[in-house]
Parts: sequence; C-alpha cells; structure tokens
Amino acid sequence: MFQDLREKLESIDSVFNEERYELGNEADRRNGFDASKDYDQKKLSSIAERARGMDAVKKLGIERKYLLLQITLEEGENKYVNFYLRGFDEASGSHASLGENFLNDELRNELGDIFELPYIWPSVGYPREAVRDLVFEHDGLKLTVSGLGGGMYNLRDGKINLHGSSLGFGSVPTQYQERFAELLQQLVQKPAFQGYQVNVN
Repeated sequence: MFQDLREKLESIDSVFNEERYELGNEADRRNGFDASKDYDQKKLSSIAERARGMDAVKKLGIERKYLLLQITLEEGENKYVNFYLRGFDEASGSHASLGENFLNDELRNELGDIFELPYIWPSVGYPREAVRDLVFEHDGLKLTVSGLGGGMYNLRDGKINLHGSSLGFGSVPTQYQERFAELLQQLVQKPAFQGYQVNVN
C-alpha cells in the first residue's frame, strides 16, 4: 500500500497543474479576455478583479499568490517526503484556496479513497491563522499535508517578481528556501514560463 501511494504522489507535478492552467485561461476567455488585445484602464481593472488564468496575469501584471506545501507519507519505517509549489498554474487571491485546490483537485484524486481529506483548509484564532499541518491516518498509514509558507508575485518585465508573505501561513521558512529555489527553477522550465527569470524583492 505504501509504495502504491508513494507512486501516486510522485505522479503529481511538483510545480504545475496543466489542467488548472488550461481551465484558468479558458475561464478568462469566457469572461471576454483576449490576450492579443489592449484594454483601457477601466476594462483592465474589471478583468484584473476576476482573472484566473496565467495569460491574464502576464498581460496585466496583476498580483497573485503562491504557496509551498510539503507532503509526508509514513508507514512503519517507510517515509516519503515531497514538496509542491502552487499558484502559478491558476491565479488565486487566497493562500488558503491554493491549499484547498491542492487537497480537492489533486490529492483527493489520488488518495481520497484512503484518507478523509477536508474540503476547506482549517484555520484558528483571530486574525485567522491557517493550521500548518493537517494529519490523516488510516490502517497504519500516516499522511501529513503541511502549508509551509507563501507570498505574492507578479509577472512583469519577463520576471517572476516574488515579495511579501502569507498572512495565514507566513513566509517560506529559511530551512526550505533551497528547495523553494529548486522548484522555481523547475517552474521556469515549463513552456508557460520559459524565458522568465526569478526576482526576489
């Protein structure tokens, strides 16, 4: 069972969900966005408010959010750890929604028949702080889904401009910065981001 679940987790792309990327761009096109057109300021503001696709984010230079997640699968002496960067396939204005989309659209497809995964990423306190580690157990298996941290970005001047930190999850901790940088380099190898450089403010 452990090996089967590990293979399922390995099948999830670490930085990019192609289906969400296509769906986000398609949703914007249905709402009247055309990447080949220029818009006046009023129209730009209207599009920016509801933009979901990366094509709109690139053209408009609007700010969106990213989240770094860690998945740990354990069974006895067996342990598997992987990291996932989300927010660059479909734009989101909420770090919690990035975590929820990952749970619902990706993990649930692979592990939903084994673990009872929530539809909403839980939070505590006021202001609302996200629960960092979600732990699920089943028949000797333990799955931990951790929201490590996140921030904001825009796509301007051929750069992925990273800045700020998540109110709910905080910034990416120092001990994960190297892995975060590796994932960003994977991201700029994807066709949608080829030619982009990473810029940290």
